Amino acid sequence: MVEMQQKLEYIITESHSMLVVSFIGVIAESTANEMKKCQAAVLSKIRYPAVILNFHGSVTIETSGVPHLIQLQKALRKNQMSLYLCSIDSTFKKLLLDHGALREAEMVGDLMEAIKRIESDRA
Repeated sequence: MVEMQQKLEYIITESHSMLVVSFIGVIAESTANEMKKCQAAVLSKIRYPAVILNFHGSVTIETSGVPHLIQLQKALRKNQMSLYLCSIDSTFKKLLLDHGALREAEMVGDLMEAIKRIESDRA
């Protein structure tokens, strides 16, 4: 039996007054180093007041990865960044809610909704 190595990639897009972090792959203990690199990369762009964590596409969240996602969220909030999470699959949404890793006020349906919310919050 061949064991598949878990992998996580992220893409950071800068746009006006926000960052969009799009995840691809698996958020798990085995990809914790990539989550730490992502956190450092986002925090290096602290001039942006809002961050969207976009889970659209091929994202799997394992229970072992939840603490790493929580750590990323805490770091962003600590640095006064408004946080929005979008396109979370309903299965993973339940997992994150059960572990206290989501705040209802930060959840939005999709990327366009998140962008619109940021624009209306600034108005």
